[in-house]
Amino acid sequence: MHEKLISANIALFKGERAETIRMLDELEREHPETVHEHRSMVMWLRAHSQTDGTVRLQYMHELLAHTPREDYYNRLTREYLAEEDFYADRLQPSQWFGTRQLLGVIAVVLVFGVLLAGILNTGDVGTAIALNASPTPIPTVINPEDLPDNSRAIVADSFTARYVEGILQVLAVEDRSQRVVYIEDGLLAEPVAGARFYALSVVFECRQGICNTPPQAELDVLLNNGSVLTQRTDLTIAGQSQFEPIALGRSTASWVVFELPTLNQPTDLIIRPQSDSGVESQIYEIELPQDT
Repeated sequence: MHEKLISANIALFKGERAETIRMLDELEREHPETVHEHRSMVMWLRAHSQTDGTVRLQYMHELLAHTPREDYYNRLTREYLAEEDFYADRLQPSQWFGTRQLLGVIAVVLVFGVLLAGILNTGDVGTAIALNASPTPIPTVINPEDLPDNSRAIVADSFTARYVEGILQVLAVEDRSQRVVYIEDGLLAEPVAGARFYALSVVFECRQGICNTPPQAELDVLLNNGSVLTQRTDLTIAGQSQFEPIALGRSTASWVVFELPTLNQPTDLIIRPQSDSGVESQIYEIELPQDT
């Protein structure tokens, strides 16, 4: 990211709206290619550097009109405008003034968070130090399409477990996954030192009346050293679907993630079905494919 664009983000974060506009104008004159590359960010910054609320809204609607709907700042702008509409319908004018100020502050904080994420992703250590960035890694807001898909499909019929509550099949494996995120906030997750993420794409078919918590079982992985590690239920793969409650005969799919030591290989997926009463039934195993 260009240094002047970083400085414009910082200026807006500090509330220096005029300085933000000046830097954006210089950037457009001196580095039009950077403006083109980060068009939606520039439009977002220019909108939120306006002191007139009506002009700011006009700029935001222009952003929506000239950027793809899936663009991050397009989505952010739609959410921002939706919040304005929400409060405009419910608050008196005197209350609304303070709420719009609050929304403006929130928008600036979001921009600065995205800026820091960009710095960390590009590895610009010098710039990060200049911004007094914390040495502790900051979770990164990501676009799933930017992350590498290193999964490999397998023949599901060969990796299937059938139990009273349903049928579980493994469709694909992704070892050392680089696209694991936290379910709660969608931020990119990192394994602890000496570990990596191991993910399985699975599909579950319900074989009882209602399956409220597919796959109706606890999932563990057996390692080649005899250790057993439990599924990280707080993690998933970016941009992928998760299990949903289903009824008899219906199927639902998800990715399940495990955090494994780098030095050990997974050998089996262990399935511990849970009955409606919470009592464990027979334990099942699926032998996992090995790297060739």
